Amino acid sequence: MKRIMILLSAVLLALFPCILSAIAVFYYTMPMEDSSYNLSLLPQDGQEWEGSKGWTVFTSENGETTVLTPNGIGGYSGLSYAGQ
Repeated sequence: MKRIMILLSAVLLALFPCILSAIAVFYYTMPMEDSSYNLSLLPQDGQEWEGSKGWTVFTSENGETTVLTPNGIGGYSGLSYAGQ
C-alpha cells in the first residue's frame, strides 16, 4: 500500500508541471483578434479575377530578372521553358 501511494504521488508530481505547461501554451497561442486574410492570388468562389493583388512574381537566373504575368487561372506566362 505504501508503495502504491509513493508511485501515485510521483505520478501526480510529474503531471502537475505538464498540466501547467499545457495551460500556458494554450493561453499564449490564442489569437489576439478573430480575423483572417486571403493572400491567395486565385479568385474565391463567386469572385472575379482581381489581378495580382499587389504581388510581383518573377524568376531570377544568372542575375537576369523576368517578370511573369498571371494568366487568370492560377498560372503564369513568361517562363523560359516548361517545368520552370
